[in-house]
Amino acid sequence: MFEAIVDPHFGKNAARYRAITALLVSGLYYLNMYQAVNGSIFCGLDMKSEEGRNEVKEAVKFLIEQAYRNL
Repeated sequence: MFEAIVDPHFGKNAARYRAITALLVSGLYYLNMYQAVNGSIFCGLDMKSEEGRNEVKEAVKFLIEQAYRNL
């Protein structure tokens, strides 16, 4: 997928976008594991509530948009 879609779009910055994607994906995995094992509150956001999860979704959307604009 990266080679066919992402790499042509970002060109010389493709590796940077891959790194950003890796951080986002691993962070989301961690949040899911954290709330299942340690509790639902992380950085003041309730990961088990719709409101808390929506905040995370909006933050991810913002970060991806910034990456597209600035890479």
